Amino acid sequence: MSENCRNNALRGGEMSISIVIVNYNGRELLDACLTETVAQATAQDAEVILVDNASTDGSVEHVRERFPTVHIVRNARNEGFAGGCNAGVRAASGDTLVLLNNDAVPDPGWLRELVDALQPEEVAIACSVIHDPRFPEAYALGTGSLSVIGHPIPSVLEDHEHPFYGTGCSLAFKRSLFGEPFDPLYFAYYEDALLSWRAHLTGYRVARAVKSSVQHLGSVTALQQPSLASFFNERNKLLTLLLAFQLGTLAKLMPLYLFDSLARLVEDVWLIAEDPRTSMARAAPVVHRYALVLRGLLWICGNVGAISARRRAIQRTRMVTDAAITPMLSGKIFDDHIQTRGHEIANSISRRYCTAVGIVTAEASQTTARNCQDSD
Repeated sequence: MSENCRNNALRGGEMSISIVIVNYNGRELLDACLTETVAQATAQDAEVILVDNASTDGSVEHVRERFPTVHIVRNARNEGFAGGCNAGVRAASGDTLVLLNNDAVPDPGWLRELVDALQPEEVAIACSVIHDPRFPEAYALGTGSLSVIGHPIPSVLEDHEHPFYGTGCSLAFKRSLFGEPFDPLYFAYYEDALLSWRAHLTGYRVARAVKSSVQHLGSVTALQQPSLASFFNERNKLLTLLLAFQLGTLAKLMPLYLFDSLARLVEDVWLIAEDPRTSMARAAPVVHRYALVLRGLLWICGNVGAISARRRAIQRTRMVTDAAITPMLSGKIFDDHIQTRGHEIANSISRRYCTAVGIVTAEASQTTARNCQDSD
């Protein structure tokens, strides 16, 4: 722990801040990330903790030499983003915890603005604006939305300052509300979505600090193990729905989940068949992806007991029904990043289905609100 942070924690009545960065063989990323992070941490009297997930590229030695004020936690094995963050939180002294990706570079004012956004009593989680070269700039304020079946759908909520979930790329939360934030079972992907969902279930809000931003290089660590990343992404998406929704909502959404799977399968087969000359080359990665999806489904079927125990623990904290949750979720199953007639038709069917079974989505809720305003 840095001396500044020790002094801050002892002053009493003042907020203490701990920044946790998880690293796995990311030595080439750390100079850019830590240079700005350490500078802002020093200005805010915060400590910086690097959790290293058993890297073999000399990351630890490099940080010790270049950034001696950074406290290092070494895990004996790769515990993923979820387990790594938990290890950092256990080692932290702050009552405000900030999580930052090792492939993110903070912009000026990042930390101050992020922590300020967390201060209202009703806010449990705050996140930054994420600038990512992989996506159009409009997505920077459009992230943080999900569909009712768990797909990331950008630009759903009209209130940019209150997304449904805060992305773990740059996220702050109150230790008093969550303790260790993530279920280590998740390893990586959707752990931030579940954390935010838990906040909503207990009546708290998620805030976006629109003046706090980072430049995200784009899942560089995940690209080291793309198959592992695909498995966790697919498995954890379904796992989050099973843990967070009420049983009645899950029953209503099961046909939509199956429709989504069929729509994506039809689209993939169509794309493969478009050009017979390249069909075999196109088919291989698609077949591999579906094998990973099947592996995720089989994992869930084989771990019903563990899932049920986690579900009961989360549901015991519930203070609101799903009727207060689904208006923050999209009725679409495809986002608008790639616009096709097929996507448009599938989204229309999906939204109509939600209306038919009584699930109020963000689109329906916002349309109703606008109609009420017009009538006034």
